[in-house]
Amino acid sequence: LIDRPVLYPASAKSNDPYRLFLLGEDQYSMRKYENAFKTYQACLQQDPSHIPAHTRIAELHYRRLEYDKAIHHLKTALAINTYDPAANYLYGIILKSRGDLTKAAEAFSVAVRHLEFRSDAYAQLAGISLQQGAYEDAIQQTAKSLEYNAYNFAALQWQLSAYRKLGQAQNVLNLYSKLLEIDPLNHYARFEKYLMHLK
Repeated sequence: LIDRPVLYPASAKSNDPYRLFLLGEDQYSMRKYENAFKTYQACLQQDPSHIPAHTRIAELHYRRLEYDKAIHHLKTALAINTYDPAANYLYGIILKSRGDLTKAAEAFSVAVRHLEFRSDAYAQLAGISLQQGAYEDAIQQTAKSLEYNAYNFAALQWQLSAYRKLGQAQNVLNLYSKLLEIDPLNHYARFEKYLMHLK
């Protein structure tokens, strides 16, 4: 058996912000979202500058479609640390959903600096490029995304769309085959092939 402590130190304060945040993370991982929300709030009561707690609360507001409340917490987090990767990534997601593509791209461009968010942030940037008709940029961004996660389906699918928009039939066929090897029931790939009018 691994010898490790299992009890929280008796000398530690029960309302310590770090302890409260970890408790919230445990509740979040168990999908007890209401409990986690309250625990993150308790963390912020003890430390209003706790960026991870602000970001988690923003994520929970986002899940409830409470975008204004989510943005309030994200702006607070970013006011403390402009380069926080998690806050920037979620901020980009919300801004993109609202159609504010320029600001969303700025947020994702910060998030790509952190390895945890690099693949997904590049994929989101590619999605924005697709919406803006910048298909070459989308291909470059999906390629960067796939360097860090070869199975990022958003990147693979948006790359397929960009190839189709550029009329690159052979690349469409090659990527179509690759996607179906990974996911034989991938309807996105099949529809892209249909739009390309390929047999």
